[in-house]
Amino acid sequence: MSTMDNDVLCTAKQDPVNISVYGNPVLDVIVDVSNTSRHLAERDAVQKVATIHSSGDLEFQPNTYLGFFFQGKPVVWGPFNLNNGQKVYSVGKKFPVFISMGSEAENLLKSCTVAILPGPVQRIGGGGPNVLFGFYDVFAKLRVELLATVEKPMPGGRAKLDVFVKQLTKKIGLYTPIPIYDWPGVNLCIEGLGPKSDRTIFTAMLPPPQVSPSALPMPSGRAIMVNTVYAPAVALDALAYACENERMGILALTKRLCSKDTVDKKVFEEVLANHPLMRREAGIEYASVHDFVIRYVLPHGGCICIMNEDEIQHLTGKSVCIERDSIFYPTLGRVVEVLREVRNLQMGKKDRFYVTLGADGSVVLDEHNELIYCGIVNDPNRQQQNKTAIGDTFATFILALETIGMYNRQYNIPAQDVIKAAAAGADSGVYDGFGNLTVDTVNYFLREKKRRLVGLGSLDSFPSKDWVDKPIAHLREVDWEPLISVNHAGEGYVPTTLQKVIGQAFLKLPVPEKEAGLGR
Repeated sequence: MSTMDNDVLCTAKQDPVNISVYGNPVLDVIVDVSNTSRHLAERDAVQKVATIHSSGDLEFQPNTYLGFFFQGKPVVWGPFNLNNGQKVYSVGKKFPVFISMGSEAENLLKSCTVAILPGPVQRIGGGGPNVLFGFYDVFAKLRVELLATVEKPMPGGRAKLDVFVKQLTKKIGLYTPIPIYDWPGVNLCIEGLGPKSDRTIFTAMLPPPQVSPSALPMPSGRAIMVNTVYAPAVALDALAYACENERMGILALTKRLCSKDTVDKKVFEEVLANHPLMRREAGIEYASVHDFVIRYVLPHGGCICIMNEDEIQHLTGKSVCIERDSIFYPTLGRVVEVLREVRNLQMGKKDRFYVTLGADGSVVLDEHNELIYCGIVNDPNRQQQNKTAIGDTFATFILALETIGMYNRQYNIPAQDVIKAAAAGADSGVYDGFGNLTVDTVNYFLREKKRRLVGLGSLDSFPSKDWVDKPIAHLREVDWEPLISVNHAGEGYVPTTLQKVIGQAFLKLPVPEKEAGLGR
């Protein structure tokens, strides 16, 4: 532990828990089907029921299944291409899929075409646990609580995912299970697809849980992060805690969290009864979690938000992309237009709003209504790893740095430093692999001079119409020249290490160039 670690986090250590993260742990079953895979038997198994196109698209035979054995018991996904209704599953997308366990899975093995994956990689996943891995790797001095919607323990035993979840949570903080499912969620991630070595994720569809809001636990942290939660009662309760004045809320507004499915009026009434300090408006009723986010959380919550291009389109109903040759490309103009819509929904609130665009970089709208764009780093000398949880890694850095800043005052770390550090963490995830991040690997990308970090000006004045039809991926250097390179006002300085992001931008401490890491 370095001296700077003690100085930076001395205030945070006064709290037994700094951050509470809501999430839905799942078992990620990861299958690498690339030609260079170390385990070609997995590729052979997939090819028994599907064609792996050079583009990365998967074309399944009608009414086929994939399965594997988990703790000695079969787990089966499918049917894929039900009654020949969806042959092709596009690369890079997420698709919900039915999952069968127990006697139902055993019957499918006997009666249907099921290709068995002989030995896929298994690890705990889901947005909440993925975020926690970043704390284990880089920000180990912050104590984090995972509030997890999980499966019920078997009679006389323990929950099937406990062995995965507790290995992680015992390293970083508290584990507060919310046991509401009969079976654990098991997602299938097929990776190494197409020329970009991309992935397609099949998310397990589980029956909706029945849970009483009055039985839900209270989070312990000063900062509340709400990630993907499928149970409406838990999602609403978590969002309400994130909106409390004495806490800082950071929301990963995923499509699954912001579900548009109708929620029973009684669930809303019970959640509101649990939060008597929530602002009430006469005659206002909410129809869904999405409705609650739009009409209550954004205008009243004062929360920092993180979204990707699909999620912000789902939230606002407006696209940030333009279609060219059947490919959808984000444009700066459309991103800015959607962020204007977000500010309208916030009704005067000016909390930071981060939009991650994958390989096209990211944009933050800060507390002064200024727009900042941050690009990625392409390293031609290194091979990219599988792109698992890169968006969650980006969110981890935002959550950690914004929380550290909160211990002095909110937004004390400049937005350009936060987004640059988050981009560096994501880049390290791409090249070093998920779970292999360290302070040094992140600093390698943080000090990269080729990264584009530019100010787009204020939200009100940015000429979005001039940029609405220009895909970010197609912009040339001459297109970027009118924009302003971002430095600290009057200092001409942008931190090049995580130590400086926290040390000089937050506490203004002098930090030696070779200072030790923030983590273990």
